[in-house]
Amino acid sequence: MMNYQKIITNLSIFHSKSIVIEPLIGGVTNANFKISDGQNKFVARFGFESNKYLRLNRSGEIYNHTVVSKLGLSGKIVKFYAEYNMLLVEYLEGKTLDAKIARKPKIIDQLAKILRKIHEGPKFKGIFDPFKVSRDYFDIVKNSWIPKPAKQLLKELEKYKVQLRGMNLSYSCHLDLFPPNILLKDDKIKLLDWEYSARSDYRFDLATLSAMAEFEPKHDKLLIKSYGKNDLSLDQLNIAKAIMLIREIGWDLVQVKYSKLYFDYKKYTFDNLKRYQKVLKYQTIV
Repeated sequence: MMNYQKIITNLSIFHSKSIVIEPLIGGVTNANFKISDGQNKFVARFGFESNKYLRLNRSGEIYNHTVVSKLGLSGKIVKFYAEYNMLLVEYLEGKTLDAKIARKPKIIDQLAKILRKIHEGPKFKGIFDPFKVSRDYFDIVKNSWIPKPAKQLLKELEKYKVQLRGMNLSYSCHLDLFPPNILLKDDKIKLLDWEYSARSDYRFDLATLSAMAEFEPKHDKLLIKSYGKNDLSLDQLNIAKAIMLIREIGWDLVQVKYSKLYFDYKKYTFDNLKRYQKVLKYQTIV
C-alpha cells in the first residue's frame, strides 16, 4: 500500500512548504486528498493498478480535462506524476450536489445547457461504446460474484442496441455525471473528475445524470427541453438510461472483484439494479 501522504509531502512542488493534507471521502475509483500550502489548494488523485480493468486511460483524461478547463467548466490540471499514477489538479471551492438538489428545475436547466456546450465543443480523445464496455466488464467477472438479477443483463443489452436506433459516437462526453461530480458555487456549475470522459453519444451523458440523480419523467422532460435537441425523445432517453445502468452494474462487479477501496460495491450493485428496475417501470408508463 502506498504511503500517500509521504508521496505528497516529498513532491518538489511542495518542498520547503508547510502543507496540510486531508483525505477526501466519497470517491469510488481513486484515493483522493485535499492539499493546502497556505496560498493554494489542490487535489491529488491516485489511481489504482486495478483501474486498468475499468478501461481507464490517464492520457485521454488529461487531454479532455484540459479541454474543458479552457472552457471554464472545470479546474486546471497542475501536473501528472506517472510514477504514482497521480494527477494533481486545482481544488475548486463549492458544494457538490446530491440527488435532491440535482433535480431542481434551475439546476437541470443549467446542466443541460452546459452539457450541450461540452458535447458540441472541442473533440475529446477516446471512444466510449457502452455495449463493448459492458461486454468487457461482464467477461472479466464471468467466474466471479454476480447477483442473480444481473445475469441476464447482457441479453437485455442487445435488445436496447436495436431500440436505440443507432449511435453517433462523436460528442465530447463526461460519462460519469453522478451528483457528487457536479460542483455548485454562487449559482455556477463546474464538473469534476474526467477519467471516464471520451467521445460518445450525447444521450449517454444525459442518461447517466438522469439515472444517478433519480429523475422522474417530469425531470427528464425538462432536461430534454432545456437541452434543446429535437431528435431526443423521452423514450430514447429511457433506453439510454437502461444501457448506462447495465454498464454501471458491470462496473460495480469489476470493482467488487478488484478494488482496494473501503466501499461496499456489493450494496452499490443492488442499488443500481433497483435504479434499472425503476427505468423499466417508466418505460411502460411514459
